[in-house]
Amino acid sequence: MVVEASANGDVEFLKIWKHRRGIWIVCTTVTMHSSWRPKTLNSKLCNGGSNGSGLPLKYDWVHVVHTALACDGWPFMVQWWMRQDGYTLHAAECAQVINECEELFMLERWDELGRILPFDLVKSTYHAVHHGIIDVLEWWMNKSEAADALLDGKNPALADVASVGCQINCLDWIRAQCQSRNVAFASSEQALDGLVWDSLHMDGSEPCRQFAVVQWWCSSGLDLKYTEAAFKNAIYSLSSEQIKWWIGMRLPLPMPQDVDQDFFDSYDDIAWATGGPRLVYDHWFRTQLGYSAD
Repeated sequence: MVVEASANGDVEFLKIWKHRRGIWIVCTTVTMHSSWRPKTLNSKLCNGGSNGSGLPLKYDWVHVVHTALACDGWPFMVQWWMRQDGYTLHAAECAQVINECEELFMLERWDELGRILPFDLVKSTYHAVHHGIIDVLEWWMNKSEAADALLDGKNPALADVASVGCQINCLDWIRAQCQSRNVAFASSEQALDGLVWDSLHMDGSEPCRQFAVVQWWCSSGLDLKYTEAAFKNAIYSLSSEQIKWWIGMRLPLPMPQDVDQDFFDSYDDIAWATGGPRLVYDHWFRTQLGYSAD
């Protein structure tokens, strides 16, 4: 009901709610901008109301203000929420509303209100890059001269964030921007070291985004930068064909930590004497994939 009251500008209801701060029932039929609806409105906007002791439960202020920005009566409702809580909250919590905003129309509305909420340019830009939201990224670049420092040919952070987030569209965008500005494409070892080879892509139900990022770097013609910490557990996410490509590119493929002793015991002492488990592991993979000794 609080969200519905915010959308309808029902200040009297909100005043009563503010006074009591009791049960808060979220209505999902609130009229919002057609291109934006919270994915988990009920769970994100509140924790349900009273906890049984008569004490009100906390609500998620960030998502409430996101909803206010998306509703029909946004100019009034955003300012109303700011008057109630915005000026008493910690600046970092206030800034989170804009730093994590992923909708262009909401940023435009915030801008029209005179940027009533604080923000952190770096965090806002990195959030857009990490999630691959090009229109929001371009908006920040066009609206702030300070954003140019992120594309000065020296700062690697933007490319690193895009790479770790597996956002090839952002890597392409950053490279195009660097070319148009005639500056170097800056990156660091973190771009590849920071890739997380997790279980999300191990069941083969969808393409491995991390592998696609490594392919992008290899085909880009840019210097590959990584340390010994890179590609740990990558093998668990790669298919046989991908491993063939990987070895063909002479990329390191770290040995899994859980390879049991029986695996190594299957090789004779000569193999151990010529390089130990690392060499045995590499030799086994090349043999399985049909590579001759090289």
